[in-house]
Amino acid sequence: MNTIQLFLSLILFFPLLAKGQQKADNGVFVYTVWNKHTVTGKMSVLLRDSIFVYNRIGIEKVMKSEDLIVDNRVTTSYSLETYYRINFDKHQFQDIGKDLVYKKEADLPFTAPKMGLNFRRKLYNGEKYTATDTTINHKPCKVIRYVGNSNSSLKGARITVVLSDVNSKVVHIIPNLEDTFNGRLIGFEATDDKDGRIVIVLEHIPQLSNYWKKVISQ
Repeated sequence: MNTIQLFLSLILFFPLLAKGQQKADNGVFVYTVWNKHTVTGKMSVLLRDSIFVYNRIGIEKVMKSEDLIVDNRVTTSYSLETYYRINFDKHQFQDIGKDLVYKKEADLPFTAPKMGLNFRRKLYNGEKYTATDTTINHKPCKVIRYVGNSNSSLKGARITVVLSDVNSKVVHIIPNLEDTFNGRLIGFEATDDKDGRIVIVLEHIPQLSNYWKKVISQ
């Protein structure tokens, strides 16, 4: 399966998980990044983190991956790195460790460095773009296309962004894209002339366990 087929298949799968805008904030958001592996030349998961959201506060579970390469075959193992508590309204976060210990007045702004979901990275840098309205699985969406400019870490890349048409007041997991284009990110793809590729997919699962509701509410 090539990158474009992968991108489209993941986007078509997404609306099955995001049922009902009334639950647009609460639930689990799964943020997955694929890129082309330098050894195998195939698309592989670079990052997959989960953000548990309740009442506009999130707990991000950050996983660490390690590759074992034998005869050009890659085996990837995952382990827990840490947790972050995220205040989406205030654009602040805090590393609360593996024991989920939150300290008041110790939050950092989104502009500070962190592992996992990178709030500082600008996937959109003011480029000229085209916007198209469409439907995916009978749900209204918009497709944004542009070429990364000289200020972008994806300079020269051909970029496609797909967002669902949701209420502007919902939590924005990827503020740089979602604040700019006023929608919830479904998928992002960037390709360049050197066969470099990156695919990002954001899935929303509305259900949230009582355990995470309690942790978030502390």
